[in-house]
Amino acid sequence: MPSNVEIKLRVDDLATVESKAAELANYGPELLVQTDTFFDVPTGRLKLRRFDDGKSELIAYQRSDSDTVRESKWSRYSIDSAESAEQLIETLAMVAPPTVIVHKQRTLYLIGQTRVHLDRVDQLGDFVELEVVLDNQQTTEQGTAIADNLINSLGLESSERIAAAYADLLLNEE
Repeated sequence: MPSNVEIKLRVDDLATVESKAAELANYGPELLVQTDTFFDVPTGRLKLRRFDDGKSELIAYQRSDSDTVRESKWSRYSIDSAESAEQLIETLAMVAPPTVIVHKQRTLYLIGQTRVHLDRVDQLGDFVELEVVLDNQQTTEQGTAIADNLINSLGLESSERIAAAYADLLLNEE
């Protein structure tokens, strides 16, 4: 099962970060408009991600939910294509009620093995999320070092690190 290290930062100037990411990227930009519906499950997290082109994915993941903002978050995940998002939401809601819906506009860049997400999240603001996709031999510490180096390259050393998921931030606002 794939795993990654994730670090999320709140940013004030997404355009400046994007220009630096574009210089470093080996892929991108790719604009993604996403709506994530999260479900109440007994362990881990489960969300259905819908894209504006009609495609969708069912994503299950387990990750550390440390409250320490200086720490990166390790996660293990599984992603499956979903044909009928609305029908799947109805089916899942029968046993796992939806908890929150996150609407975001994401610009994706790839820099080495890192997925750089420049996110504009409805009701929350602008963020940069780094996901270092680990190979089977890499440790969480190695992934964190890669992310920290990229934070420096993108000029984000002084940006506020966010420990919570967007879903949690939205739930805490209610």
